[in-house]
Amino acid sequence: MIGMPGVLRQVAKMDALQPSEEARRRLELLERVEYARSRGMSVVDACRVAGSSPASYYRYRKVLERFGAAGVRAEAAAAMACAC
Repeated sequence: MIGMPGVLRQVAKMDALQPSEEARRRLELLERVEYARSRGMSVVDACRVAGSSPASYYRYRKVLERFGAAGVRAEAAAAMACAC
């Protein structure tokens, strides 16, 4: 999935709605991990450096691939609503 960071930037520019802080954090995590992976790091090491778990990375990536940035926003909003 090399090149995904560029795709993330394009999606963010095309999307009219501004992502929440949590959605932005998740998109930035995806971008940082993909950048580190393109430089030869494993997902585990890249996630450790980025301060997240591989399970979270894979969950966010799956949502992004299936539903785009809007899906990441919706999942982040749902998670924040449940975090009472």
